[in-house]
Amino acid sequence: MEDSFVIEQRQNRPSVPPMASVRARWHGPLTGPQLAEARSTGTPLAYDPAQNGWVPAQAPDLDDDPELPIWAGLSRLVLRPWRDSDLEHFHALLDDAELWRYMIEDMPSPFTRAVAADLIAISNAGQHHEVYAIQSSQGPVGQVRLLWTGPELQPDEAEISYWLGRLHRGRGWASEAVRQLAMTALRSRAGLQRVVAYVHPQNTASTRVLARAGFVPAAARVSDGWLGFAFTRPVN
Repeated sequence: MEDSFVIEQRQNRPSVPPMASVRARWHGPLTGPQLAEARSTGTPLAYDPAQNGWVPAQAPDLDDDPELPIWAGLSRLVLRPWRDSDLEHFHALLDDAELWRYMIEDMPSPFTRAVAADLIAISNAGQHHEVYAIQSSQGPVGQVRLLWTGPELQPDEAEISYWLGRLHRGRGWASEAVRQLAMTALRSRAGLQRVVAYVHPQNTASTRVLARAGFVPAAARVSDGWLGFAFTRPVN
């Protein structure tokens, strides 16, 4: 998920004012006067959709992964529920047998718009999961999901899964979406200690997505042998 921050950079001006050097990103978005000061001095800014506001791009954060670049290829990346109005786009993204290759579920055959509409309805139903469209300025490009309950989940765990449309890969969006949702879940749920993910052993691209998002190898899933990864609550 690498365009979730939008970088504002003005050249030949001071890069970081004093207030940016002491703020962490999760101290909250900049106020109006702080934002005006930062822009007047040419401070690099980042739009953080998780906080719905601007933060200093170079401000420290305990959870930052220094190897995860912040891209500015598109205007912003937002996680939001799927809508009925997304049906055509949703169907077009998922109507691709290659995308289903490493999913737990088999691709419905035929994969009709009616089936796609049912999947949107399922994504927004129930308390056992949260499902979000990965929204860029080009529209939805994929999906990320958190599963709260399951036979192989511990009470302090959630499982994250994701997919990205074939035409939207290679830009880091999946990594940023996964990282954003995992961090938000850990910060908003006191009892949650880790977010886990499972990847087919042959799905090396998905393994790279998780590594770039800050996940580390964990135990494989017993039921199917899929490789395990975990993102653990940071120690303050």
